[in-house]
Amino acid sequence: MVIPKINLLFCIIAISKSVFVISAATNGDFNIIIENFLEKKYPVKWVSATKDSIPSNAIIGGVNPNGDKIYIARKRYLKSLIPGAASNSSSGSFFSGLADNKNIISSSCEILTGDPNGIKWVSQKGVMDRTNFYPIPAGFDDRGLPLYIGQSVIDGQVCINPASDYLPGGLSCINKNEIVVPDTYNVLIFSS
Repeated sequence: MVIPKINLLFCIIAISKSVFVISAATNGDFNIIIENFLEKKYPVKWVSATKDSIPSNAIIGGVNPNGDKIYIARKRYLKSLIPGAASNSSSGSFFSGLADNKNIISSSCEILTGDPNGIKWVSQKGVMDRTNFYPIPAGFDDRGLPLYIGQSVIDGQVCINPASDYLPGGLSCINKNEIVVPDTYNVLIFSS
């Protein structure tokens, strides 16, 4: 595979027996290349989607009390690739995610698809502690630092946003137009 960028920063992360390669161009144009050499063991991938084209195998991150399914999603925003939520509810935008303490909304995004049995949520409290697990890489912030998929429920509403061990509290959510840091939250990892 040829990458037409000159200045690349490479980071290799080992997860069990699979390897993920994440590359970020230092000139601000970011690319993520995720090569999972055990695709049959961890059959998930990101697929472009809109409200009218949600893949049939989209992975559900939760369900709101009104029955709206909340899908695990991500979206490019400036120099970042931010995890968030997608919903085909009739109200609101399709994608929503936090970047720089702003709620980013969009009519398109990438949705995580595949076998939901290949992933699971790990409970966290406070700053993310990756001592006993490695979260699924889902994006990066404007500095190129990794972002993972965090999930919580606040006032009955499912929140899926970026999670990381360098974010204060590990995960932030929007509730009633204010940023809230939940006491507990979940982080998405591959099932073993």
